[in-house]
Amino acid sequence: MISRNKILNIFAENVRKHRRVLGISQEELAFRANLHRTYIGMIERAEKNITLVNMVKIANALEVKINYDCCISELLIKFVIRKLNQKLIITMKFNFNQCESDFYQYLKKFGNVNQHSITNYISWLRFLSNYYSINSELSDNYIEEIINQEKLKRDTRLVYRNVKDLTNFRSALRKYLMFLKSDIETEIETEIKDEIINIEINNELSITEKSTLMLARVGQGKFRKQLIEYWNGCSITGFNRFDLLVASHIKPWKDSNNSERIDVYNGLLLLPNYDKLFDRGYINFDRKGKILFSKLISDNDKNTFGLSDNVKLINLEVNHIKYLEFHRENCFMK
Repeated sequence: MISRNKILNIFAENVRKHRRVLGISQEELAFRANLHRTYIGMIERAEKNITLVNMVKIANALEVKINYDCCISELLIKFVIRKLNQKLIITMKFNFNQCESDFYQYLKKFGNVNQHSITNYISWLRFLSNYYSINSELSDNYIEEIINQEKLKRDTRLVYRNVKDLTNFRSALRKYLMFLKSDIETEIETEIKDEIINIEINNELSITEKSTLMLARVGQGKFRKQLIEYWNGCSITGFNRFDLLVASHIKPWKDSNNSERIDVYNGLLLLPNYDKLFDRGYINFDRKGKILFSKLISDNDKNTFGLSDNVKLINLEVNHIKYLEFHRENCFMK
């Protein structure tokens, strides 16, 4: 990868070269580009990280044709990846109860276990996390230390008293340790970048289509506008402070084809609490729009979020159903 300084020096050299071809001074270039002379001097000394807008001004002043499509695409790629990186949860830094949905998805994809086992693993780890630090410091030695402690404690309580329970605890802890050792964070980031690059190199798409698809990935642009027009507020409550609502896909963007990625029926406009619960797989909606709760969300969680069985989507149509069913089968923590 070319370093920042190398890029600045290449650009500086090209500005000087084209300015000299025209036989104009830095002052004249600054005048033509409507920029300060000092700014031009800093650019030619590779001291200034120039913005795209000023780059275009200088190119026009130097009578140099630039590829706008390329510039815009590069900016979009950087913008989308930056936004997505901001959303990524760095799982390793958190305790188990802060990333159990990540663990759930890891087990579903890589754990080679059935749905019943996944639910059990999470239940066992929830129990253990009440008494032990189940986090990035977990190790084989610490697992054995926990099990030894549990051998002493099991006779003093009413649940998890059997020898088999100790075996289950050890199995769950080892699965979680495998999760921690996996490079799932890097895999997610690579997957995201690959998705964006596949759009960028698709010659069948126009720059406008590429922009629309990329921005849809982070709930921006045309996709968000369409959702605002369709839902006219939060998809559940009708709350219409649009600046506080999150636009997101029902069927994840990475699993959708290009038409599904910008389909208004594949999107919800939600308050942040509902958006996070849906995105992490704690809630879904049935064919009539009635809320469905994961077994992993407790009554206390529901009370905290103000959730009840009466919650439902306010404007559900038949075209939403296939996307909700995909989410239910692949994202919802049953």
